[in-house]
Amino acid sequence: MASPLTTKERAHLKARAHPLERVVHTGTAGITDAVVAEVDRALTAHELLKVRIGVEDREQRVALGDEICARTDATAVQRVGKVLILWRPRPLEPDADSARPAAARAPAANGPAPPTRRGAPPGRGTPRRVPSRRRR
Repeated sequence: MASPLTTKERAHLKARAHPLERVVHTGTAGITDAVVAEVDRALTAHELLKVRIGVEDREQRVALGDEICARTDATAVQRVGKVLILWRPRPLEPDADSARPAAARAPAANGPAPPTRRGAPPGRGTPRRVPSRRRR
Protein backbone atom coordinates (compact mmCIF):
# COMPACT_ATOMS: atom_id res chain seq x y z
CA MET A 1 0.00 0.00 0.00
CA ALA A 2 1.16 3.54 -0.67
CA SER A 3 2.54 5.75 2.08
CA PRO A 4 0.05 7.35 4.48
CA LEU A 5 -0.97 10.92 3.81
CA THR A 6 -0.61 13.88 6.12
CA THR A 7 -3.71 15.82 7.12
CA LYS A 8 -2.81 18.71 4.81
CA GLU A 9 -2.16 16.39 1.85
CA ARG A 10 -5.45 14.60 2.47
CA ALA A 11 -7.37 17.92 2.64
CA HIS A 12 -5.72 19.10 -0.58
CA LEU A 13 -6.57 15.86 -2.39
CA LYS A 14 -10.16 15.94 -1.12
CA ALA A 15 -10.53 19.47 -2.49
CA ARG A 16 -9.09 18.39 -5.85
CA ALA A 17 -11.40 15.36 -5.98
CA HIS A 18 -14.58 17.23 -5.13
CA PRO A 19 -15.54 18.24 -8.70
CA LEU A 20 -14.52 14.89 -10.21
CA GLU A 21 -17.10 12.47 -11.55
CA ARG A 22 -16.96 8.80 -10.63
CA VAL A 23 -14.93 7.04 -13.29
CA VAL A 24 -15.08 3.39 -12.20
CA HIS A 25 -18.21 1.62 -10.94
CA THR A 26 -18.07 -1.78 -9.31
CA GLY A 27 -21.11 -3.99 -9.28
CA THR A 28 -22.29 -6.87 -7.19
CA ALA A 29 -19.68 -9.12 -8.86
CA GLY A 30 -17.06 -7.49 -6.65
CA ILE A 31 -13.51 -6.67 -7.65
CA THR A 32 -12.64 -8.44 -10.89
CA ASP A 33 -9.39 -8.30 -12.83
CA ALA A 34 -11.07 -5.97 -15.33
CA VAL A 35 -12.04 -3.53 -12.57
CA VAL A 36 -8.52 -3.57 -11.14
CA ALA A 37 -7.04 -3.00 -14.62
CA GLU A 38 -9.39 -0.05 -15.23
CA VAL A 39 -8.61 1.50 -11.84
CA ASP A 40 -4.89 1.06 -12.49
CA ARG A 41 -5.18 2.66 -15.94
CA ALA A 42 -7.20 5.58 -14.58
CA LEU A 43 -4.79 6.17 -11.69
CA THR A 44 -1.85 6.17 -14.08
CA ALA A 45 -3.58 8.72 -16.28
CA HIS A 46 -5.21 10.95 -13.66
CA GLU A 47 -3.50 10.25 -10.31
CA LEU A 48 -6.76 10.97 -8.44
CA LEU A 49 -9.90 8.91 -8.93
CA LYS A 50 -13.41 8.36 -7.62
CA VAL A 51 -14.70 4.79 -7.50
CA ARG A 52 -18.29 3.82 -6.77
CA ILE A 53 -18.61 0.52 -4.94
CA GLY A 54 -22.13 -0.77 -5.52
CA VAL A 55 -22.51 -3.03 -2.49
CA GLU A 56 -25.08 -2.34 0.23
CA ASP A 57 -23.17 -3.73 3.23
CA ARG A 58 -20.78 -1.17 4.78
CA GLU A 59 -18.18 -3.70 5.99
CA GLN A 60 -18.12 -5.33 2.57
CA ARG A 61 -17.61 -1.90 0.90
CA VAL A 62 -14.67 -1.18 3.21
CA ALA A 63 -13.17 -4.61 2.48
CA LEU A 64 -13.57 -4.14 -1.29
CA GLY A 65 -12.03 -0.66 -1.06
CA ASP A 66 -9.07 -2.05 0.87
CA GLU A 67 -8.68 -4.77 -1.76
CA ILE A 68 -8.63 -2.19 -4.58
CA CYS A 69 -6.03 -0.16 -2.66
CA ALA A 70 -3.85 -3.22 -2.10
CA ARG A 71 -4.05 -4.48 -5.69
CA THR A 72 -3.36 -1.06 -7.27
CA ASP A 73 -0.88 0.27 -4.66
CA ALA A 74 -3.13 3.29 -4.09
CA THR A 75 -4.09 5.23 -0.97
CA ALA A 76 -7.68 5.77 0.11
CA VAL A 77 -8.12 9.52 0.57
CA GLN A 78 -11.77 9.51 1.63
CA ARG A 79 -14.80 7.23 1.86
CA VAL A 80 -18.27 8.75 1.67
CA GLY A 81 -21.08 6.23 1.42
CA LYS A 82 -20.48 4.16 -1.69
CA VAL A 83 -17.83 6.50 -3.11
CA LEU A 84 -14.12 5.90 -2.54
CA ILE A 85 -11.49 8.47 -3.50
CA LEU A 86 -8.16 6.92 -4.47
CA TRP A 87 -4.78 8.57 -5.00
CA ARG A 88 -1.54 7.22 -6.35
CA PRO A 89 1.33 9.45 -7.49
CA ARG A 90 2.05 9.29 -11.19
CA PRO A 91 5.05 7.15 -12.11
CA LEU A 92 8.10 9.11 -13.17
CA GLU A 93 8.35 9.26 -16.93
CA PRO A 94 11.62 9.21 -18.85
CA ASP A 95 12.81 12.57 -20.11
CA ALA A 96 10.48 13.50 -22.97
CA ASP A 97 13.24 15.52 -24.64
CA SER A 98 15.47 12.46 -25.07
CA ALA A 99 12.67 10.48 -26.75
CA ARG A 100 12.37 12.98 -29.62
CA PRO A 101 14.74 12.95 -32.60
CA ALA A 102 17.56 15.50 -32.59
CA ALA A 103 16.03 17.41 -35.52
CA ALA A 104 12.85 18.01 -33.55
CA ARG A 105 14.78 19.23 -30.49
CA ALA A 106 16.99 21.75 -32.32
CA PRO A 107 15.58 25.26 -32.81
CA ALA A 108 15.03 26.48 -36.33
CA ALA A 109 18.02 28.35 -37.77
CA ASN A 110 16.12 30.44 -40.29
CA GLY A 111 15.63 33.59 -38.25
CA PRO A 112 13.57 34.74 -35.31
CA ALA A 113 10.34 33.06 -34.47
CA PRO A 114 7.17 34.79 -35.67
CA PRO A 115 5.24 36.76 -33.08
CA THR A 116 2.78 34.69 -31.15
CA ARG A 117 0.55 37.50 -29.96
CA ARG A 118 -1.74 39.59 -32.06
CA GLY A 119 -2.86 43.03 -31.08
CA ALA A 120 -1.54 46.57 -31.17
CA PRO A 121 1.73 47.24 -32.97
CA PRO A 122 4.84 47.31 -30.79
CA GLY A 123 5.26 50.43 -28.70
CA ARG A 124 1.61 51.40 -28.76
CA GLY A 125 0.66 49.91 -25.39
CA THR A 126 -2.90 49.43 -24.34
CA PRO A 127 -5.56 51.85 -25.51
CA ARG A 128 -6.51 54.63 -23.14
CA ARG A 129 -9.87 54.31 -21.46
CA VAL A 130 -12.23 57.14 -22.29
CA PRO A 131 -14.38 58.29 -19.36
CA SER A 132 -18.10 57.87 -19.87
CA ARG A 133 -20.38 60.89 -20.15
CA ARG A 134 -22.66 61.65 -17.28
CA ARG A 135 -26.23 62.70 -17.81
CA ARG A 136 -27.27 65.89 -16.19
